[in-house]
Amino acid sequence: MAWGAWVAATFSAGNRLAWAPMSVPRRAVQPGEGAGTRPLRADVPYPAGPVPARPGLGDASMAPGVTLTGPGAVLLIIVAAALGAVIDLVLGPALGIATTIMLAIGAVLAGWLVRRRDLFSVLISPPLVYLLITVVTLFLVSDLGLTLTGLAAALVYGFPAMAIATAFGVLVAGVRRAAGR
Repeated sequence: MAWGAWVAATFSAGNRLAWAPMSVPRRAVQPGEGAGTRPLRADVPYPAGPVPARPGLGDASMAPGVTLTGPGAVLLIIVAAALGAVIDLVLGPALGIATTIMLAIGAVLAGWLVRRRDLFSVLISPPLVYLLITVVTLFLVSDLGLTLTGLAAALVYGFPAMAIATAFGVLVAGVRRAAGR
């Protein structure tokens, strides 16, 4: 038997190889059925109207007002701290009280508006955001550029800002936990 004839005979519709999995005959798809749908059963009562969304998928009953995701809350802290840094740099040569206040305000707002499951990201972000703001500030404003000693000094002097913002974030998380929000 020639190669072509053997292939045709072996893989024709009526013949199956011994090692090939057997296919299960399927019934024809009816109109209205398709990917991800099932036909309705007559013995099961179904609601007449549209099916309501599951709670926790962004519906209005989940939480009143605005809710932020973890990255959105961290972005809010970054924007607030950057605004404080701009105010400080307009008024003087280094980061100061405006950065501290705006970092704390950002942490409080983010802690209050974030989803409960993303609250941990708000608690750990103020020191990281301050580090980011410090690196950008030193890179843009410093005559020497970004040096390790300059960064270390800025972080040591900025520790109170990081501690205050983190403390306010922990305080808001405690209030939310006690209130059950």
